[in-house]
Amino acid sequence: MAEKVIKVAILRKMNNLDNDDRLRKEVGTLSELFSNVIFKCFVMYPENKEFEGVTSYGLHFKSVCVKGRDHYESGKHLLAKSWDYYRAIRNDIKDFDVVWCSGDAPTPSLLFIYGKTLIWDLRELPLFLMGSKVKHFILKHIFKKCSVCLHANQFRIDHLSRMGLIKDPFKHVAIRNLTDFSLIDPEYDERYYEVKSWISGRKCIYLQGINDPSRASVEVLSAVMETPNVCAIVLGSVDNNAIEIIREQYGKYEVVLKICFVGSFPVLKVPQYMKLCHATMVFYKNSNINNWYCEANRLYQAVDVGLPAVVGANPPMKSVVDNLGIGISVETDGSEVPKIAQGLSSLLSGYDKYKANIGKLHNEIKWNSQTSILKSSFENIFNK
Repeated sequence: MAEKVIKVAILRKMNNLDNDDRLRKEVGTLSELFSNVIFKCFVMYPENKEFEGVTSYGLHFKSVCVKGRDHYESGKHLLAKSWDYYRAIRNDIKDFDVVWCSGDAPTPSLLFIYGKTLIWDLRELPLFLMGSKVKHFILKHIFKKCSVCLHANQFRIDHLSRMGLIKDPFKHVAIRNLTDFSLIDPEYDERYYEVKSWISGRKCIYLQGINDPSRASVEVLSAVMETPNVCAIVLGSVDNNAIEIIREQYGKYEVVLKICFVGSFPVLKVPQYMKLCHATMVFYKNSNINNWYCEANRLYQAVDVGLPAVVGANPPMKSVVDNLGIGISVETDGSEVPKIAQGLSSLLSGYDKYKANIGKLHNEIKWNSQTSILKSSFENIFNK
């Protein structure tokens, strides 16, 4: 007798599903583990238009048009927006067995869904539901409705537990966003060769995701400018104010000589540029609890490619770097340029040791170490 086909509807809001590395890995692994499962994502894109497509990693999706969405003030009326989103998709998800909420924005939609198995991949602590007793009640109700709640690391689960918000610990599972670059784009384009020529054999620092002051954008760029005999390439979007600040402080010409703002690329092109580099820096300021407990995927990606790392005092990243001996953690959250620059200099001085420790790694930072956790978490859902 053939296995029952399980249809999973994924609820997501983001700018480009092709760049959703966590979703790519989760869907890919679960599809391999459970051949009877079919996924489709109902995504809110910024353009708010209805169309369908397939991502570069094979996930079918429908872009949802939510009537009236553009009339709501940004960052407010989340419950009303979620109700409108639910109304826009309720006919589409009627025949689905499982509804999987990925991230914050669609989460309140789960309040309106009944008769389905619910999954929530929190990705971050849901701060929008943690500010009052009423919000705590709603959060605990959503947790109760869900069969599985995925978190980015154990630090965040422990934080919710300390707040008394987790009543069923067995539901809450840490799925770390570790790296999976088993598939790398084999085609090198003109931009790659331009960047390689610009580096010209120098010690190059890889930077990514410095698109916000909370990611120490000014400070890490300043640390590069303050460190002799290094340059840096920056992938992805960048905090424009940070660029202006360092240009004013160090001079436009000097910045052009030391820092190359490369642009944005599909996730499977990123390793091409990492391999041109010598080390990386990853900082998250302690501006909120999510930053403090961040365990950045870009850290694991860089280390997996072979780059030692300088990180801050954030507990998850500090524990990884210190325990595995793959870089240096400095006693700042990213607010102090001298400490970052000193950490970078120290890492370069002891570079061979950190590089050798990366060579000794096996499965510690690999996504496939999460396979057994995913299997045990979902087999009761997908093997009905």
